[in-house]
Amino acid sequence: MNELKKAESLYLKQHAKNPIHWKSWSLKTLESARQQDKLIVLSIGYAACHWCHVMEKETFADPNVANLMNSQFISIKVDREEHPDVDHVYMDFLLETKGNGGWPLNCILLPDGKPIYAGTYFKKDQWIQLLSRFQFLYNENPQKLKDIALDVIEQIEFQNETYSTEIFKVQEDWLEWVKFLDLEHGNLNYAQKFPMPTVVHFLMYISDNRFQHHVTLSLDAIVNRGLYDHLDGGFFRYCVDREWHIPHFEKMLYDNAQLISLLSRYDLLHSNNRYKYPVFDTISFLCKYFYTSLFASSIDADNVDGEGKYYTFSQQEISDNFSKVEQEYFQSYFISSVNKPWEDRWHLHGDVNQVSKEKKKIKQKLSGIRATHPSPAIDFKQICSWNSLMVIGLVDAAIAYKNEKWAKQAEIVLQKMTTIFLDDTTIYRVVYNHNKKEGCLEDYAWFIAAMIKMGSIHRSGHYFEKAINLVESVINDFFDHEKKLFRYSNEQNLYKAKFEVEDQVIPSSNSIMAQNLLTLYEVTRTEKYQELAIQMFDVVAEKAKKWLPNYSNWMHVKRKFGHSNPKIVMCHVDFPTICDLIQQIKSLDFTYVLEKEVSITLFKGKYNSTNRNIFVCGDQYCFEPVKSIKDAIKLCDEVI
Repeated sequence: MNELKKAESLYLKQHAKNPIHWKSWSLKTLESARQQDKLIVLSIGYAACHWCHVMEKETFADPNVANLMNSQFISIKVDREEHPDVDHVYMDFLLETKGNGGWPLNCILLPDGKPIYAGTYFKKDQWIQLLSRFQFLYNENPQKLKDIALDVIEQIEFQNETYSTEIFKVQEDWLEWVKFLDLEHGNLNYAQKFPMPTVVHFLMYISDNRFQHHVTLSLDAIVNRGLYDHLDGGFFRYCVDREWHIPHFEKMLYDNAQLISLLSRYDLLHSNNRYKYPVFDTISFLCKYFYTSLFASSIDADNVDGEGKYYTFSQQEISDNFSKVEQEYFQSYFISSVNKPWEDRWHLHGDVNQVSKEKKKIKQKLSGIRATHPSPAIDFKQICSWNSLMVIGLVDAAIAYKNEKWAKQAEIVLQKMTTIFLDDTTIYRVVYNHNKKEGCLEDYAWFIAAMIKMGSIHRSGHYFEKAINLVESVINDFFDHEKKLFRYSNEQNLYKAKFEVEDQVIPSSNSIMAQNLLTLYEVTRTEKYQELAIQMFDVVAEKAKKWLPNYSNWMHVKRKFGHSNPKIVMCHVDFPTICDLIQQIKSLDFTYVLEKEVSITLFKGKYNSTNRNIFVCGDQYCFEPVKSIKDAIKLCDEVI
């Protein structure tokens, strides 16, 4: 029978009516495959994935496919957002054997879980042919297939095992970077355009004007073209063309949270409001559609009419609802020079900073038309790491635009996360009504980062004490002293351990842990934290030289902590004043606001129960406290 009928994951529920005898990922299922000596079909996706929906309808709903899978295979369906550790391990195999990846991720495994084949989307006939071929091979000579699989895995492991230790270098040379960059359309030089906030964020802090121009070119494309929803706010997953014209239409929390941070940090760094409107509208969108007690995961790319149909407009809709003059305004505001009809429909582009009464009226009419379109599904699954990213985004935006409401909401979310996801020093990734999934390194790393971020503007004693406790737990439970890196998870049922080091759309969990360790070293002077971080940098140094974009956050962290930073410890300072200080020093990372006396080295003896005090500190010393922001900024310039 199909066991997904009992699942709480939206993605798994979407496959609950398939005639396939789907099972969920578990030790019991894997042991069943071993006992029956059956190959395993492992199919991985997520609720907002367009091609996952297509394969579900065209392939997995077919009775002939089901008959083959049910009789000859153990079939496992995985929500990658619930089990990113499973997804990472088998996606690595796909990338190593095929060179590129994506979802759905469909693998054929030996009964012991080792992969022998991996691919993405398959039409029905292709899928039947593929499964039949491997089943024939396994029936004819199972040992030969096992030997081939083992040989491939060993070759991959040998290539990836060679970590040489050397000094990590932060690369800010234009000539080293330019080969990776799209100088015409912005961002990285790929045919498909992912926003890659980690890369843009690193480049944003290089003073070379060529980098500064490229960052602005990239961010302008992200907010003014097809990646951005010009009506509701929020960003789509990625664009399928170099010109940022048409996206894949799913909206993911992790993309939007990071882009809120990135755009806010740009405006803070440059002391302007260039990206204020998309930041405000994206936060408004997320609070309206994603937020209950925490933030949901995603909105689907598809509605019942197909991909993108909710977000786009037919020419008939425009003609029926707008006068000739209004149609001219529509063209002027939302149809750019690169914007051509997509599947006989219009997807909106436009200058986000172009504001007028006429544009407002056109947007209102377009919103009315969109409201008649069937809505795409929302996956209300609440994920620890992604909500942590949202806390960080809200705090960054609150500081950049002096919006205390967002800071308060960030703390409400973080407090709720502590209640739901945290059990002493154990973090859960997803908590449902009837079960919960244990967190991966990603969840621990980002939860700690969110606490550190909140502690930079409020209740530093409370949040840093919690962050320190969690870091100690992560070191004990996840750090591999031989590899000198943190394991991605402690899942025992995978055929190999995963060590996530490459920064992708989300920075790698190891680079975030290095950041957390160095941040906590700054306030505790605990040598162990610095030593572990240095080991981690040395291990990834050689790989970082070869593919710079995939180590952008590593370089950002190394650069940030590569020199002495003024650390500012405050008490009885209100939020607008904190914003004024941070906006003037251009640093979001080294401020602390005490609410109590704590024994943490940097904070010790600095809390005053009645009076405002602002301490400016270097690495091993602090100046006498001052009362004004002006005096504090002067002292910052004296820190060596």
